[in-house]
Amino acid sequence: YQKQEGIDVRVARIFSTFGLCMHMNDGRVVNNSILQALQGQEMTIYRDGHQTSSFSYVTDLVDGLMKLMASNGTEPVNLENHEEHN
Repeated sequence: YQKQEGIDVRVARIFSTFGLCMHMNDGRVVNNSILQALQGQEMTIYRDGHQTSSFSYVTDLVDGLMKLMASNGTEPVNLENHEEHN
C-alpha cells in the first residue's frame, strides 16, 4: 500500500493486551482467568501448562503506537511486553 499509494505506513503487530472495559466473555486468557476466579471455577490450563505469554496494559500499547507513528520506521514492529508469564 505504501508503494501503491505513496504514503507513509506503519505496521504494528499487537500481542496480548488487557485493560479497563474489556468484555468478560471475549475468550481472552486474562478475561477467562478473572471470570473463572470470580465464579469459583477451576482455572483452565491451556495446552500443556508450560507455555508462557506476555501481556501488555492498554495504555502501554497506546504509548507504543504513538511512538511508532512518530518514528520513521518502515518495517513491522512487535508491540509486546518482553516479560513473559505462564
